[in-house]
Amino acid sequence: MLDNCQLENRRVLLVDDLPSIHDDYRKILVATGGDAGLDDEEALLFGTSKRATVEFELDSAYQGAEALDKLANSLRAGLPYALAFVDMRMPPGLDGVETIERLWGIDSSLQVVICTAYTDYAWDEVFRRLDAQDRLLVLKKPFDPVEVAQLARSLTVKWNLRVKAEMKVAELDAAVKERTTSLVQANEALLSEIAERARLEKQLVQSEKLASIGQLAAGVAHELNTPIQYITDNVKFVRRTLDPLIAAAEYVERMVAVHCANQPTDTSVGEAGALIKLLKLPYLKKNMPAALDQSLDGLRRMAGIVGAMKNFSHPTTDAAEPAEIVEIIENAVAIGRSEWQDVADLDVVVQPNLPPLPCHRDEIGQVILNLIVNAAHAIGDVMSTAGTARRGRIEIAAEQSGDFLQLSVKDNGTGIPVDARSRVFDPFFTTKAVGRGTGQGLSISYAIVVQHHGGEIFFDTVDGQGTTFHVRLPYALKGADQQRPIPVLSCA
Repeated sequence: MLDNCQLENRRVLLVDDLPSIHDDYRKILVATGGDAGLDDEEALLFGTSKRATVEFELDSAYQGAEALDKLANSLRAGLPYALAFVDMRMPPGLDGVETIERLWGIDSSLQVVICTAYTDYAWDEVFRRLDAQDRLLVLKKPFDPVEVAQLARSLTVKWNLRVKAEMKVAELDAAVKERTTSLVQANEALLSEIAERARLEKQLVQSEKLASIGQLAAGVAHELNTPIQYITDNVKFVRRTLDPLIAAAEYVERMVAVHCANQPTDTSVGEAGALIKLLKLPYLKKNMPAALDQSLDGLRRMAGIVGAMKNFSHPTTDAAEPAEIVEIIENAVAIGRSEWQDVADLDVVVQPNLPPLPCHRDEIGQVILNLIVNAAHAIGDVMSTAGTARRGRIEIAAEQSGDFLQLSVKDNGTGIPVDARSRVFDPFFTTKAVGRGTGQGLSISYAIVVQHHGGEIFFDTVDGQGTTFHVRLPYALKGADQQRPIPVLSCA
């Protein structure tokens, strides 16, 4: 196809077996000096006083096979013919119809004029075979030079207009494709931005809600701490004084028994003995210490829960600080007790003398709490599905592995289904029933571990047998990880 500098294509191929015909066409189409008769005839046709100066590049072929070679070579050179004049009878080679068929097989855009005095075919058969449509005209011999010139001008202009139209269509098509691609990309970016905005808005609402709950929990913890403290002190006081009182009561009981044996008529001592019996001293001696010990244990647990709530409710400083992982685990276990205590036994195995971990303590506690709650829910699902009261097991382990703290939370719950494993860390994705989780626990845990602390979080799971989540946290935070990012709160 021609480029932009070649759009005025006036290349013409003449296919005729008579050399004299070629000379005649050359006189008409190629300027060679002038012809007064032709000038007069053109003046009548075009309204001009002299012959037009349009000149064509004429190429000659004397047989159909030669014409095919020239056409093929012209296309390879990037110089196509716009028009071909083809004689109908060219013995001994291809006739005009066969030549035209094969020419169009090489270049279907070639304009063709059939030149003939007579033909071996009926015209209906010619048109049927060639299926020419708008690419074929007929010029009867003997022809008028003006007809040849006008056909050459009209058909080459037509070829050039078609090429220009195709190029314009191609340009428009490319522009449309480029614009469409741009619009598709812009639309995809907009949809992504809308989805991200919606996700952030949901997360912000959830975070604000949980922040409010955290403030409320801090206030409740503060209010509970004072009465727990004086109740604990009072119970401790009663517990300390109980043993001496029981010892004194036992001594008095023995003295009354001795006195009554020596002086059975002394009524005052008998009354004292009756009072001692009303005390049910053996019963008190057996049950009161246990009741007070249980009360003290319950108060200690309440104090631990209150302390854990205070730790979770009051964020640490913006910078990472060394923290004892044992303390963080104990706080998370205490806070999540209501989730796991009815469905599982929980064991904690921590390597002795672990070095303090530089971290944001409240965030790591959030991660451990989320994993404990997820483990408890998975075990609860097994119990409800199987209809059994058999308790499950949650194991929390922590140890140093090189420059990392290796933390794991293992359960023998349902395991993670195969089709959900690639999405467990996606925001708002959950396999739990409606109302049993926000779908943010693992997503935010991933952000805390990977983005905030430069660590890793991954899992091993067997469907129907359980899951183990592994968390690797570096002992040396780098760069921006040392500064606290935007706080994120979540429940699993």
